[in-house]
Amino acid sequence: MTQKNANVKNINTIGLIMRIALIIARIFVGIAFVLTLLGCILSLWMPVESVRIRPSIHMDVEYDEPKDGEKLVEGSKDAKWDIDEFSVKWYLKEKKAESGKEALSIDGEVEEITGSQIKGFLFKKCLIATLFCAAMFVALIFGSKLAKALEKCDTPFADDVIKKLVNFGKALIPLGVLSLLSGTTGIAIAFAVLILFLFVNLFKYGAELQKEADETV
Repeated sequence: MTQKNANVKNINTIGLIMRIALIIARIFVGIAFVLTLLGCILSLWMPVESVRIRPSIHMDVEYDEPKDGEKLVEGSKDAKWDIDEFSVKWYLKEKKAESGKEALSIDGEVEEITGSQIKGFLFKKCLIATLFCAAMFVALIFGSKLAKALEKCDTPFADDVIKKLVNFGKALIPLGVLSLLSGTTGIAIAFAVLILFLFVNLFKYGAELQKEADETV
């Protein structure tokens, strides 16, 4: 019986650890999928069509006058930006505090939010989260298959390992697309997919070299 190379044994051990970790991850992602799916259902069920909300906030911020004499805000300043479909307005005004320190008066308000907007906002966020969890679960399944192949392999350049590595890379693509659409970690995931396919080509090249070496012997 041929004894395995020490590096191959390390790869087998890493594959075992990966497989166990991915099983645990699948349990948590499965729970998250169920919760986000329930969120989708509850957001559609919410009877809030007649609700009207106009949130507002007021703050007075005291600070020591800068030694260089520069002002944080000259006079007053208004700002407005959109967060998803909600418009937020901020009003900043410089004033003197009772303690004699400099102060800023900050007022913020959101344009009227209707119950339909709330339902739409919650449903969209829950739907994206549900799709993300589903894509993550599928990627973890393919990741587990890759880990199992690494756990059992006699060489990392085996055709079975390379095939499962390619499938795992393809399974990550929907995850990257959903991440980009949701504006979260899409760039990082897309970069990870590119690196993974780089490793795929390196493994394929290694498999070709090993095949040539075996044929030479």
